[in-house]
Amino acid sequence: MLYGEGASRWKRRNRTRMTKLTIGQMARLFGITTKTLRHYDAIGLFSPAEINPDNQYRYYAPGQIAALRSILFLRELDVGLETIRELAAGGTLSDRARLARVLREHADRVRSAIEAQTTLLNRIDRELGRWEADATGGIAVKAKIVRMEPFYAVGVAVHQADATMEFGRLWDALIPMEASIPHRSKENVSYGLCYDFDGERFSYMAGVQVDSIEDVPDGLEAKLVPAQTYAVFTHRGTIAGLQETYERIHETWLAENGLQFAEGIDFELYDERFYGPADERSELDLYIPILEPAK
Repeated sequence: MLYGEGASRWKRRNRTRMTKLTIGQMARLFGITTKTLRHYDAIGLFSPAEINPDNQYRYYAPGQIAALRSILFLRELDVGLETIRELAAGGTLSDRARLARVLREHADRVRSAIEAQTTLLNRIDRELGRWEADATGGIAVKAKIVRMEPFYAVGVAVHQADATMEFGRLWDALIPMEASIPHRSKENVSYGLCYDFDGERFSYMAGVQVDSIEDVPDGLEAKLVPAQTYAVFTHRGTIAGLQETYERIHETWLAENGLQFAEGIDFELYDERFYGPADERSELDLYIPILEPAK
């Protein structure tokens, strides 16, 4: 009788283990090594459902498959093991809603990283193109000489800025206020003014041209742009490449056109040719103050 009871218990235990997966079978399911599973167990991330006390064989329950799938997916996303362990301890791996929030946050970080790498790649491509152009004698860029009469601009300004500042937020602030600016001179034309240079600092205004500075809306400023002769160059492409265009203007293009830079307000002119800061089709004109060319 005792023998029969022992055999029965052994059979029940054996049938239970037959429904579980060995460490080798679990590893094979996901194309990983048993060493990986042992490591996950050692750090308290993912442990077997049962360990045979006689031979130390590890067994995993079918219900653990989903958790391991989530762990390996997060590892593919380059999420650290410690972070995953904390998520598992908090029950996030088994909570689809919480895990979805984690994945959305990670997706935002990935998008930002992709954008940064894309910007870097574009910069490399532009620099290589620049080197190739220099090696073949460069590309002649003809400046348009324009004499501008004085005008007023009204817009959102920041003072004591530096070259590392992100000016996009000024444009974001201006756009919803444009319709409220009275006496606007030109529709669909906006200006980015750079002025009051003091060493490394300067002022920048995102604004529009006006015929009068009466009734300037709260939160906006007015700026007089005095009469000045300008060399006008056209920047084509995204705003990310604007700095390079400025570099080429001052390094090469002014000299190639026999022009000399002068102190004054320089500005960007945006019109219907500008499709957006990240659009490669965009064009905008750069007005660079110059000394009056010799007759």
